[in-house]
Amino acid sequence: MAKILGLEVSSTELRYTYLRKNLQGFTLLKKGRLFARDFSLLRDPESLTRSIQELLAQEKLSPSKICLVLSNNDFIIHQTTPPKMTEDELIAVIEGEIEGIPKFSNLDFDYIYTSSKLGEGKLRVLFCAMARSTMNSYIQAIEKTGARLESLEVSPLNLLGLL
Repeated sequence: MAKILGLEVSSTELRYTYLRKNLQGFTLLKKGRLFARDFSLLRDPESLTRSIQELLAQEKLSPSKICLVLSNNDFIIHQTTPPKMTEDELIAVIEGEIEGIPKFSNLDFDYIYTSSKLGEGKLRVLFCAMARSTMNSYIQAIEKTGARLESLEVSPLNLLGLL
């Protein structure tokens, strides 16, 4: 059966769970963490690839798939409450909010959002954004390990990034 590596990249370490898929679900084979000497290097795909390869070799892991979770400040999660508007107007507002954040100014970015009605004439909008180059760096780093990237998730428990 397939072996899957759940890998969380934080600002200080790589945390992992190593699972085997079976008929009943999953079996936990190993779990642990790798503390990095300089995790600022993780923004570089080559350094992240080396860190992951070091983890795979050190722990003797051979996953066919990697599920990546980011719990660092490479993304933003933000809520806004604009007045009720059309979808095109809402997209313009969201993109304007993202572009107004200094770390996203002059960058290409991708985002997802959801909106819901908040009282009469207002919306609650929640969105998550990440620089496209950063996202591509994470994807390239995983692909270079030889395993397939199964998913890339952001952790909303990154409280310092939300404040």
